Formats: sequence, C-alpha cells, structure tokens
Amino acid sequence: MYHRLARWLRMLGYDAVYDQDFVDQDFIHLAKEENRIILTRDEDLKRRAQKLGLQAVTIDAPTIEERLIILHKELGVELALPEEFLPRCTICNSEIRVIDSNEILDQISEITQLHYKEFWICKNPECSQIYWRGSHWEKMGNTLKDCREIIELDKSTED
Repeated sequence: MYHRLARWLRMLGYDAVYDQDFVDQDFIHLAKEENRIILTRDEDLKRRAQKLGLQAVTIDAPTIEERLIILHKELGVELALPEEFLPRCTICNSEIRVIDSNEILDQISEITQLHYKEFWICKNPECSQIYWRGSHWEKMGNTLKDCREIIELDKSTED
C-alpha cells in the first residue's frame, strides 16, 4: 500500500498499516492475522492473497484522488472527514485524544495558539503528534469534495 494513501485512510478514520520494509509475505501474514484488506498495485500479490481467501484490491492510479475513488467504489470507503476530529494519528496509526492547549504551549507556535483553540494529540508517547484544524483541514476537505463530485459525475454518465 502507498504511504500517502495510508495517511489519508487514517485521516478518514480507518485503521491502516503501512511499512515500507514489508515484503509480500509480511502483508499476507498481517492480513491473515488481523483480518485486514491488502491494497496493492502488485497483481501477483493480489492473486496470492485471494488464493488464501484474503481480500485484496488493486490500487494502480497515479493521484491520491484516483486512489481514494477506487477505494470508495471497491470497498465503500467514506470520502468525508470526521465531524469532530481525526480519530487516528496519520503518522503512527494510534488513536488521538483531545488535549488542552496549555499542556502543549511549548510545542506549538504563537501564531497557531492565537488562531486555534482545539488541539488533539496522538496517544502513542513515542509519537505525540499534535493536530488542529488548520488550512490543511480545508484542503483535505476540498480534495474529498472533488472526489465525491467525480464519483457523482461518473454515475450520471453511466445512466
């Protein structure tokens, strides 16, 4: 699976594992042990996984928008950001919790402190990534909106 795609899936609330050091057998083992779906552009890996009764989807598209659309069509992945906050850390895939801004003043810029009041932090102490709804949130929302519009356009041309 692609690293960037894994991060997008995490933003959408999906538990997505990615390890660039994995070989095919690692993906198959993890999918079998944890009941995961393999996302790949490797048709051979997909066939081997399916022979073992595992679910695998080919994601062979150049853009993140095209990849997300494929996931929506193949697996029903919802293309909308969570209403409240990101449920998973985009870096390590751990859960996220709300944190009081006073606890992280030394970790965020003064400008960020002035403009944003709600913050979240990764529960994994080895990561502790901090999140807030900055301009990136709006950009992600726009990307997802574009994906939904393309899907609707595709539906209307099929009819």
